Amino acid sequence: MAHNTAIGPQTPPLRPILFADTKSKPQLRIVDTSLSPDEIHYLDDDDFGNQPCSPQSPVSSSHWEDATSTTSASIPSTPTTQISIHEPLLSHDLSSKSSEALLSEPIVKEIKIPPESFGGPIAHLSPQWDLRGDIYTFSFWTSPKAASTLPEHAYSPLEGVTSFADESYSRPVGGLSMIQILSYRDSPIGPYDEMLVAPGSFDWERTEADGKKTRGCNPKITRIYVSTPNSCFNGRTNWNVPKHLAKFVWDHHPDGSTTIKIYPHDDPSNPDESQPSARPFFQTTFKPMSLVPRFPFATSWADRLGFNTTLVMPPLPSGNGTYGELPSTNRWIKLETKQYCSRSTAGWYDVQQPDEGAACGGHENFLPWLGRWQVGVKMEDAFLSFDVPQETWDKGDVLSDATSDDDKKEDDENDYEQRKEEELRSRPEPEKWNTTFLHDYFT
Repeated sequence: MAHNTAIGPQTPPLRPILFADTKSKPQLRIVDTSLSPDEIHYLDDDDFGNQPCSPQSPVSSSHWEDATSTTSASIPSTPTTQISIHEPLLSHDLSSKSSEALLSEPIVKEIKIPPESFGGPIAHLSPQWDLRGDIYTFSFWTSPKAASTLPEHAYSPLEGVTSFADESYSRPVGGLSMIQILSYRDSPIGPYDEMLVAPGSFDWERTEADGKKTRGCNPKITRIYVSTPNSCFNGRTNWNVPKHLAKFVWDHHPDGSTTIKIYPHDDPSNPDESQPSARPFFQTTFKPMSLVPRFPFATSWADRLGFNTTLVMPPLPSGNGTYGELPSTNRWIKLETKQYCSRSTAGWYDVQQPDEGAACGGHENFLPWLGRWQVGVKMEDAFLSFDVPQETWDKGDVLSDATSDDDKKEDDENDYEQRKEEELRSRPEPEKWNTTFLHDYFT
């Protein structure tokens, strides 16, 4: 594969593996499990050059690919394919003798090939992506107090216990926030549905090559679901978006309203994320305002009003997805997204959750500071684009004001954490903005 030597934004690798030397690259063995043991054919070394990579292996010897390239990541085989990967160890704490012993044993992982009804085999498609579909969206304000105590369900269980959610590196500060549900009719990977939560902006910091500190504050998508493994894999790989699979149920009512329910695959009771949960993680009903005319709408207008809509996304951990749809990444990404629609409809979103919010931490309106009725829009037949990331960088720094120097010297880590928890518990609950009277007035 030819690589572009020009300096510029590039997409992350399919899997961030650091090789100790060029002789220790992973070896991939593909086994067609539909064959009997006597019929199984193991690929020789000469065969590997003609084989597409699985989502579990790197697609090139380079840590970064040319952003203009398109790489197949599917395995044309039976619905179940067994994969053995000999990986170099990433830990340097083991002795060379124990490392050699472990390297001789393959890591066997079994993944399934998504059927055509589920989007088909995974294929890595580099940005830029242009998409078209309907967008159901409403914005709200997250106060600094509310941001300092984001509920647990703001993150998926996988990312919520990793550095992706570590407030020492990416600290929530509140601001303009958004929930969107999208139904893409046209995309590079075919139709799919999506739901995302972006609860405001997050502080971040990094050290430049010349030693200078750069600090920013940008929105971050903390939780997001999609309906196909292809979208899940590519969103994570290309843009650090923490996608997981979910089932979307749409109910279009005769009065023009629409109810949408999202059943996630990443329920803690489902470790391989193979099935949707029995109850919805989020549901809402959109009710259009009949007396308000349709109008054009673009997310770029928010930038002109002084709101920063450029995302900054930390690296992602890998997950145990059934289809290999949960790869990890190893670089921070800065990304601008664009949405435009010539015919938008204003309406009300009813965000009251079933069972008194049992699936979202007992918050009956999904987030503790939200009222039941939210003003939003439906963007019909909207155009969207996801570009090559504006910037990428290797690592983020611990925020310089995360803790004071005096605290670090005087208190040990356990005492500091205990004091922090007590402080958070003593803060009053953020006030809810009651929008019921507005809903009653306009309807």
